[in-house]
Amino acid sequence: MILFICFALTGMAYAEIFRITHISEKPKEIKAYLKDNDMYLWRSRNIAATYEADGKTYLRLSEDGSGQYGNDKKFKTWHAESVYLYENNTMTPRSSYIEFKDKDGVTVGLMKTMFDAKEGIIKCKLLNEKKEFEFKDGLIDKNGLGTAMMNFPYERKKDFVFPMLTNEPAFYNMTLVNKGIDVLTSGGKTVECYKVQMIPAWDSSGYSPRSCRRHISGTRRLIPTSSSVTRDLKAG
Repeated sequence: MILFICFALTGMAYAEIFRITHISEKPKEIKAYLKDNDMYLWRSRNIAATYEADGKTYLRLSEDGSGQYGNDKKFKTWHAESVYLYENNTMTPRSSYIEFKDKDGVTVGLMKTMFDAKEGIIKCKLLNEKKEFEFKDGLIDKNGLGTAMMNFPYERKKDFVFPMLTNEPAFYNMTLVNKGIDVLTSGGKTVECYKVQMIPAWDSSGYSPRSCRRHISGTRRLIPTSSSVTRDLKAG
């Protein structure tokens, strides 16, 4: 598939919930390249694992990465880890953590987030401040977006609306628009891909366009153990 994210003003429609029917627990390697000239940017290793606790099933997602990442175009390493309640083929975020370090190992970014669905609140702790947001059903955070998109029904034509918390942090009501099948050329290879447009309801914080791509075969989506990703440099 192609996930092509570009942004325009939009209002909130009804929200939907991602149905998570496939979780691959094999480690995945992702490489990112600049869209315009295929320049290498960064790579990451991602691991998903389910486990049982207190009679419930949980999903843990972790990511370790390094490379040129973010608006400042500087080298960073990062570690992210999130925990979700996994039931009835849905993933509800419970906690997440992401830390960025520069080339000297100094922490330059940090966000710890607790999600309380019962109380309807999200609490984010950053290096120098705290932020709170309203919790909404169907919420996907940045760390869980990859798993959600792997389970997106790309055959559907109807727009898909969901709430999303980014690592800024900022809260957006996102609309996914299926743009059909496109062709991707990366690393000297050309493949067919799904193309999806993602449109946020804007607030005063603003948001930058990005794009990434995943391969498909015919009309069926592949869940690759590794993938090449192309992103606009502004997005990180």
